[in-house]
Amino acid sequence: MFAKTNVQHVQEFLKWMIIFAIAGATTVWAINTVSGADPEDRPRKLSQQIDRNAQPLINDLSAVLTSDLATSPPTKSLLASVHLWDTLNSHEAFELDKALAHWQQAELSQDAEIWRYLAMADIHMRQLNLASMVWSLEQAEKIDDDNSLVHYYFGQLHILQAQRSENWPDDLRIDNRIRLVSTDPTFTMPLTRNMYHLMAAQRLEMAIQGEDRLDLSQTLVDWQSELQRVMAPNVGDFLAVTRNQNFIGKTHFQLGGLMMDRLSLERAEIHLDAAKARELTVGENYMKLGGMYEEQGDYLNAARVHAKAMSSGAGMITPLGKIIENVRQSFQPDSP
Repeated sequence: MFAKTNVQHVQEFLKWMIIFAIAGATTVWAINTVSGADPEDRPRKLSQQIDRNAQPLINDLSAVLTSDLATSPPTKSLLASVHLWDTLNSHEAFELDKALAHWQQAELSQDAEIWRYLAMADIHMRQLNLASMVWSLEQAEKIDDDNSLVHYYFGQLHILQAQRSENWPDDLRIDNRIRLVSTDPTFTMPLTRNMYHLMAAQRLEMAIQGEDRLDLSQTLVDWQSELQRVMAPNVGDFLAVTRNQNFIGKTHFQLGGLMMDRLSLERAEIHLDAAKARELTVGENYMKLGGMYEEQGDYLNAARVHAKAMSSGAGMITPLGKIIENVRQSFQPDSP
């Protein structure tokens, strides 16, 4: 991983290999000096098993050092990895225009084409370019409509769309004096905030269901040797760059909020529990959920959830006071 994150060009890779070789030779010399070994002693041969295991890596390194950089197929694969690492570095550094241009031109393996469109969708999301984000996600979904990240990003899209929309009035009245005539509609009624939230919840649920089908070790470029496979960025690296290593935890966190908005308190609690299990801070969310249980007169459940908040980063004093008050109210004669 150290080499991956520092290699920017083939020449840089070779420079690091030379530095490692010098450091190794220096270390051996120091050990021999301290131990009193004779510097003229010839080193022992490696065991035959180690020699056999190391030979493919030695051959690959030799190919990199001696082959023609412009025509050697192994080197082309290595260059594709180097260029993709540069793209990932730009993406991580929020150099979004540069990263977008590089993703569009990246030499990915055929099986990894979906990640080009997901990367583009991530960049468009950060730029709040929702129309382009929709297009990128539609292309990704055509490749694999079961991909967990596709559903996750659609969920993020619908949440952003909800922020730009409003809810319709509860009572839509048409003046009796208005005469309705048959005509071709030229106006499409926009979706409401609640509709977008419902669409987001459905997509996020599908993202959770597809988690097990995600292969974090899948490489994003073609490779023809073990060295090239190790050097190649993979899906796990993509998630790290886009800050989505814990996207399932974030999905549960968002679903907890969406379920509270829909007053589905039990489902909200299930998702908040799952988000906490994935090491997200949910104390304030538990406090909000406890308050909603209070509003429904369910004081025992409110006390239980406030106890969760106390152990989830919401402090001690406020949740404890809520627990005491909830228990007291639960024994009032007018309490259900």
